[in-house]
Amino acid sequence: MMCKSGLTHIITMDLHQKEIQGFFDIPVDNLRASPFLLQYIQESIPDYKNSVIVAKHPGAAKKATSYADRLRLGIAVIHGEQKESEVDEVDGRYSPPPV
Repeated sequence: MMCKSGLTHIITMDLHQKEIQGFFDIPVDNLRASPFLLQYIQESIPDYKNSVIVAKHPGAAKKATSYADRLRLGIAVIHGEQKESEVDEVDGRYSPPPV
């Protein structure tokens, strides 16, 4: 749809999967935010060496490990249960409640 509307080039930011670029018949440039984020952490957080990078679920562990390696920090992975229904929201497991 984007190509049909006349786009001739797409610039993206941190695609979830780089293979998505292959779905387009036009050039796709995927920019990465991680170099800027890492630089910001190193320059703006004086005591960052006493930190731990946390992955919010096992699927995010690969990216969190990459950040932790580059910052020379430890990593933690939250291994929670899958949300099964809206009833789970009511009992407080998923605080704060959605807005």
